[in-house]
Amino acid sequence: MEPALRFTRLWADSETLKGSNDQIQYTAAVSKYINKHRVKVQTDLSFDEQMNSRKDTYTNAWIYRLQVEIGI
Repeated sequence: MEPALRFTRLWADSETLKGSNDQIQYTAAVSKYINKHRVKVQTDLSFDEQMNSRKDTYTNAWIYRLQVEIGI
């Protein structure tokens, strides 16, 4: 089993990403291999915060993901 914590920050460049928001994301994840690495189950929960610089407002969201990989 492997726990993980991630922090991500994206800055929207005014020239190339017009209309995009600055974004911060905090993630907690867990991965588990089953049956001698033939099956992998991975899940994570993220809190996403976006800053709209034109309106000076924040938009928050929770994101949950679940992934299962099956090998031969």
